[in-house]
Amino acid sequence: MKQHVFHRVGPGLVLAFIAAVIVLCAVFAVPLGMAGEASGDFTYEINDEGTITLTAYTGSDSNPVIPQEIDGVSVTHIGESCFSGLLCINKVHIPEGIVSVGDYAFECCNLLQKVYFPDSLISIGDGAFSGCNHLVLADMQDGIESIGRGAFLYCSALVNLDLPANLKTLGDFAFAMCSGLMKVTFNGESLDTLPDRLFYECSNLTKISFPKSITQIGKRTFSGCGSLTYLYFAKPLTSIGEYAFEHCSSLTRVEYTADTIGKGAFFGTQIESPDTSDADDDSANNDAGNAPAQEASAQQESTQEDAVPEAPKTIGSYAGDKSLFDEDMFKDYVVISNDDFASWCEKYLACNSDPVPLSREITPYILLYKAEVIPRYLAMVAVQNHDPAQWAEAVNLCGDDFEQMYLMINHGLFTELSRGKMCDNLILYSGVYDSQLEAAAGTDTVPTLDQLAASVGRTFVDPVMISTTTSIEIACGFSDTLFIIYASRESMEALGAVCIDAYLHTRENEILMSANATYKILDVGTMEIQTEDYQGNPQTLVRDYLKVELLLP
Repeated sequence: MKQHVFHRVGPGLVLAFIAAVIVLCAVFAVPLGMAGEASGDFTYEINDEGTITLTAYTGSDSNPVIPQEIDGVSVTHIGESCFSGLLCINKVHIPEGIVSVGDYAFECCNLLQKVYFPDSLISIGDGAFSGCNHLVLADMQDGIESIGRGAFLYCSALVNLDLPANLKTLGDFAFAMCSGLMKVTFNGESLDTLPDRLFYECSNLTKISFPKSITQIGKRTFSGCGSLTYLYFAKPLTSIGEYAFEHCSSLTRVEYTADTIGKGAFFGTQIESPDTSDADDDSANNDAGNAPAQEASAQQESTQEDAVPEAPKTIGSYAGDKSLFDEDMFKDYVVISNDDFASWCEKYLACNSDPVPLSREITPYILLYKAEVIPRYLAMVAVQNHDPAQWAEAVNLCGDDFEQMYLMINHGLFTELSRGKMCDNLILYSGVYDSQLEAAAGTDTVPTLDQLAASVGRTFVDPVMISTTTSIEIACGFSDTLFIIYASRESMEALGAVCIDAYLHTRENEILMSANATYKILDVGTMEIQTEDYQGNPQTLVRDYLKVELLLP
């Protein structure tokens, strides 16, 4: 599982990620474009209203000229993934008349540095510029009303952002992992919500000018913004989401009033929080939130610099040591430590006397693994491979949960699931996606912890190939809920799990397990994990968990 430390993507992973994109572009270098008409270096289609949507760019200019019209017909839309994955592009001027930039339109254009938007533009789609990690300028005009989910996710070279005066909606993760971002200015008074993880891991963000219209702050909106020191919200807030300011380690003052404050809103900060992050008493949070004109101030507490990480501590458990979950049943299941993992890999290889080859053919790799994990990267390759049917199939596999992009950023290996022999019964950890939680609880929407608790004892089929790890600290970096998997060597061998690290020596503690594996829920609850941040300082993480047993197929 490719994750160096909690919340942090190492430079080696970025290089691996870029290298993967370069390989894909090199393999599929001859462009055929998407279905539709062709004009010059573009393919396009006619919209119902008689205007044109550009569907693909087939040229190689560093500053492509986007047409305002084709054969006298106005171009109004840049279509989904139109420029996705192209490494030739350095600068883009979007002309007047364009009203929307579609989903993933410039995704993973890694060498794109500057983009200029026209006055006519109204919307920027989901993931439109995600992964453009050399983008230093996004010149937005005031007419833009919506910016989609993950639109500028992982644009790590952005430093300053001036957001449009007419902006009404922002999607989750819109500027997450923009690690170079230092200053954000909100213009206008039309935006009322700061969505989930909006500035997640913007570690250098120091100054934000909010509109007075803000009334809601989402879940983990500012999580990991370690350079923020002071925030002011002029208008009373209806809600502050769970862990909204988690690990804003420099934050000493927040001025606000709020009706409700989510669990752990100021966890890991210097703020004397009005909420109780290790309790589930909603009434206490609400009473604190209704206090007039609160000003949170720095809490002067000493910390022990050389604290040793401790084993996970269960805060709450629905099954605990009841008859369903008998710890003695799993007493021979082991956790392989980071230090022991390399030697365990050698033991794993010794179990496989007949070496198990790993295919590095791009298409099987995508269809079998990445398509189940992050379909939008399959979409990028489908554009290069000129296969819109493959693209649509990928999107249908696991929906549009943009959290899944993190897993792709942290991989960059061409891996295909292969059958291997295991040498131990293991306790493995994995971050959980929404689709997995829904499968576990048998719901059509993301379940609450109580809904999951009601499912203790049931079996479910996981729809996604899991990338597991032997390190709980690594798994914590992927989601707010963890699978703790009791996996016998017998069930793993029958399933066909494989230890990637044994073959590729990445030291990432990664074991892949098939999609559609069957699990039994043993326990559901919340735990506290003592670990370290990327600078080696002790930190405490709080995560919900599902303890599950991997069943024989």
